[in-house]
Amino acid sequence: MGAALVGMVLLSAPGGRPRAASPAEPSPPRIVLITIDTLRADRLECYGHNRPCSPDISRLARRGVLFHNALTAVPLTLPAHCSIFAGTYPERDGVRDQSGFLLGQGFDLYFIWS
Repeated sequence: MGAALVGMVLLSAPGGRPRAASPAEPSPPRIVLITIDTLRADRLECYGHNRPCSPDISRLARRGVLFHNALTAVPLTLPAHCSIFAGTYPERDGVRDQSGFLLGQGFDLYFIWS
C-alpha cells in the first residue's frame, strides 16, 4: 500500500482494561485514533476503494465513527501530531517542521501514555 503507519493510540480505562460501570457512573469512552502518513483516503475501502486492501480498518470504520471531512493544522507529520495531541496550532506548541523542534514548555502529553 506504500503507507507508513505513524501512530495508533488506544485510550480507555486505567490500565487499558475497561472497568464495570455502576448504574450512576457511565463507562469511559474507548477511543482508537489511527493516523497514517502519506495515504490517500480513497485508497481505503471505507472511503470508496473497490479492492479489499484494508480489512481491519474497514471493520473499525463499520463499528465506530468514520470521519469524512478531516483537516490538519499543518501538512507535516511531526507538527501535525503535536497539534493533535496538544490541542494547539504549531505557532503555539512550538513544533513547526519535521526536525529541529521540541514541544514547547507547558505541554504535558503524559496522559496519552498513562
